[in-house]
Amino acid sequence: AFPKKVIDCEVESVEDALRAAEAGADTIMFDNMTPEKIAEAISALKAAGLREKVMLEISGGIRAETISAFKGLDIDIISMGSLTHSVVCADVSLEIE
Repeated sequence: AFPKKVIDCEVESVEDALRAAEAGADTIMFDNMTPEKIAEAISALKAAGLREKVMLEISGGIRAETISAFKGLDIDIISMGSLTHSVVCADVSLEIE
């Protein structure tokens, strides 16, 4: 059904990111990595000539309060589970007579 299967690899280190890109991953997801480690991984991917071959995604512990720490990184996708699993619902009611 899908002409091209997409390979996403979740990584937790610079070395894992390089291995995933070298192995042909389409997307590399940096999971629970600090902005500094992500920047280091991106630099390593660029130095190896692999950055333009992959989409880069950040995930894990990213919230509205912390997202600015990732500003300026050369990333393509930001995944924020807090948008759905930590939402505070408004207490709203409707009375019809």
